[in-house]
Amino acid sequence: MSNPFSKFIRQFNRTEMNLKFICLTGGLTILLITAVKCWYSYKCKELKFCDKLRNRAPSNYTLKVSSKLNCSLIGKLVNRDTDKHFDFFLTALAGGKFSIYINDPINLRYQVNDSLPEMPLETDMTVNVNMLDVGELVIIEFEDIKIYLSTDPFNLTVYREGQEIVKINPRQLLTFEEDPEAPVALDFNFPQALRAYGLPEHAERLALRTTTNGSEPYRLYNIDRYGYEVNSTQALYGSVPVLFGLGVNMTAGVFWLNSAQTFVDITHKKTGIDSYFISETGALEAFILTGPSLRDCVKQYINLTGVAPLPQMFALGHHQSRYSYMSQKEVLEVCNKFDENKFPLDVIWMDIDYTDKNKYFTWDPKTFPNPSSMLNALNKQGRKAVVIIDPHIKREKGYSVFDECESKEYFVKNPSGTSFKASCWPGLSSWIDFFNPEALNYYSALIADFAKSNNLHIWNDMNEPSVFEVQEQAMDGNCIHYEGWKHRDVHNQYGFYQTVGTYQGLIDRSNDEIRPFILTRSFFAGSQRYAAHWTGDNVASWEHLKYSIPMMLTEALCGLSFVGADVGGFSCNPTEELLQRWYQAGAWYPFFRAHSAVSTKRREPYLFNDKIQQRIRKSLQQRYKHLTYWYTMFWEHYLIGEPVIRPLSYEYSDDINTYDIDNEFLVGSDILVHPVTEKMAKNVTVYLPGGENELWYEIDNFNETYTGLGIKNLPVTLDTVPVFYRGGSIIPVKQTVRNTSVYMKDDPITLLVFLDKYNYAKGTVYDDDQVSFDYLSNKYTYVRFTFYNNSLRNEIIDDEASYDQATILNSVIFYGLKTTVSQVSVATKKSVPEEDLVKNMYTRNVTVNKNRATIDNLNLDIRHQFVIRFDENITFLE
Repeated sequence: MSNPFSKFIRQFNRTEMNLKFICLTGGLTILLITAVKCWYSYKCKELKFCDKLRNRAPSNYTLKVSSKLNCSLIGKLVNRDTDKHFDFFLTALAGGKFSIYINDPINLRYQVNDSLPEMPLETDMTVNVNMLDVGELVIIEFEDIKIYLSTDPFNLTVYREGQEIVKINPRQLLTFEEDPEAPVALDFNFPQALRAYGLPEHAERLALRTTTNGSEPYRLYNIDRYGYEVNSTQALYGSVPVLFGLGVNMTAGVFWLNSAQTFVDITHKKTGIDSYFISETGALEAFILTGPSLRDCVKQYINLTGVAPLPQMFALGHHQSRYSYMSQKEVLEVCNKFDENKFPLDVIWMDIDYTDKNKYFTWDPKTFPNPSSMLNALNKQGRKAVVIIDPHIKREKGYSVFDECESKEYFVKNPSGTSFKASCWPGLSSWIDFFNPEALNYYSALIADFAKSNNLHIWNDMNEPSVFEVQEQAMDGNCIHYEGWKHRDVHNQYGFYQTVGTYQGLIDRSNDEIRPFILTRSFFAGSQRYAAHWTGDNVASWEHLKYSIPMMLTEALCGLSFVGADVGGFSCNPTEELLQRWYQAGAWYPFFRAHSAVSTKRREPYLFNDKIQQRIRKSLQQRYKHLTYWYTMFWEHYLIGEPVIRPLSYEYSDDINTYDIDNEFLVGSDILVHPVTEKMAKNVTVYLPGGENELWYEIDNFNETYTGLGIKNLPVTLDTVPVFYRGGSIIPVKQTVRNTSVYMKDDPITLLVFLDKYNYAKGTVYDDDQVSFDYLSNKYTYVRFTFYNNSLRNEIIDDEASYDQATILNSVIFYGLKTTVSQVSVATKKSVPEEDLVKNMYTRNVTVNKNRATIDNLNLDIRHQFVIRFDENITFLE
């Protein structure tokens, strides 16, 4: 269909039935709504492998231990019913982890590759054997972990610090068969767990539900689910099979490394939490995370699968997208309107309509006749562009990408050996087999050649992979990939490999100099090393705004810190109130993008009345003022694996009241955000953690402080949203907001010092060139600030790092001071001898307003140590 309305029909032909009623309130006509058809999702009982194993009797396996080799216990797992023998390895890993691996040495099953960036560091263990009436008991010890392995029947009980934390195969539900296409399963119990977290991606609460009471298990199967329902265990776009059992004293976890379709049952019991993993095919590979805290478990998992690389600063700014901006003229007009109306914007996005008839790696010659000119114009504005590249390739002779992939057999194949063909956006298409190293290299070269401009970045969509006009819009599981593996073996990792190729292509185009930015819809364990992620095709509804928070928190705990949700909702039309509330929430998402479908009304901020513009502008300005803080948090994620956003239970795990809270979250450890997610809200109930000695400063009124004593009912208007700074924190901000982050690069920072009850505060600031990989060569500035004994001091955290550009501190604002001051003394230590420090002493006036004290015009280079004191007796730096 050639008319522009056809795209609208195509979208709604793949929409779920429950979306009809949501869209009705968004202004769509009844005629179009009746065209909506139900978008089906398989349930466990409809899939033979899941239904069979979910209702199976206990199995009958024993283990014959053969040897201990270095850091591994090696044996043969025996199915006593069939007398089949399988290889078994238990390996001790450094940092409180160990792995279990089972495979058939003859009929080898698929083992996931590349999710782990490198082989985990192993550690030595001791093994003792005792005889029991029912068989041998093998006792394995390493670090402060003790594993009791019963060989007959096979099961393991894991202790840490003398406390029981995990049981493996306690219900004897292990399944492993000779047939390489048969399912695999294993059960785990977390005896001290009160809540279960993890298993993204689902539109679900942070704390996972019991699924063995008649509901569906959590399904991990990367799938295109436009307008998905919330409060559901249904599969969505990505899969990370990691589960955390959260307890007050001990938290443990399991990482089930399998890329096939997987179901997970959860059962809350008085004796902890049971979980049961069932995968359609594959080897059995599981990593046990022994904590002992939630923070420890999360970092143990991230240690295995890797951290996100430090993004360019622009990626943390505001992104504007629509399906679609139809011409390069329109792209530039939108950006100019943002500037004219003083809305900061770093990135403009282009959906499939930039292409020549949906052929990727091309530009429409009529509507985008000179893309280089457009990109140059954006570059002069300090902006970047992102374009979409999907994995399906239009089958059209003369289209060089198709011709090359077809002739060199780079496409996924049918069982007969021909290229798999099906419908997607271009019509009849085939899909690149990214598991084939040659095809992946070819694809990377396409990216490098197409994205020659360093301000052009890539969006990988439809990469579950999505296939139109078939059940569940999923590729047939019998399709064949490189080395003969079936699609059902590798399904959940398909999109992961596309981002691997995209990342390499963007690295190559800049000769390893410029950090890539990639957004992916499909993801798997380890995807964070290559791409940011968003929660897919959500809906303009209050429920989708509300559920965006637990979805992002779950993904952050599972390694995907660079995550966001479409601000305003992708499909349907938000009310003006909802749109404003979504911008207020989105300003605190790690990835901050407004995006909407082709069928929706235009909703760029400048199209609304002055009051709405003011509220959206305030949200955007709040984001840009905090970019230095965001950048520092992403650096610390890269450095030590801390999630950028966190549930309250991550920082306050000793407070059981935080375990179910998922309508508010922490950015780093020092900013608490409670978005308003209820229609026409006049009050919100906020939980402030930390106890009576924890102070929280309200962001819109720093003179208003609260103690961390739990529930607080606060009034809100459309102009306010509850956000707090933690007492004891030092937050870097930039007071001047410009059109893009590029033009804020050299602006000075201001430190907001929020004192705790002990007159103490600390914080960090990270800076570099914000673009290149020079930080890998220690070209950066990383500074810790502390306030104690009435003095603010800085300290270089990494003495080996050196960055040749100054980061200037111009102002410091103190809140919660218990001392009245009118003047401070400043001493700096540059390269002068110690005895000449006094020559660098000078004074600055202090402006005092209630409990706020402001020092301006400091002009301090934070690369050099300094001290600011609130009395006349200066203690110089040691």
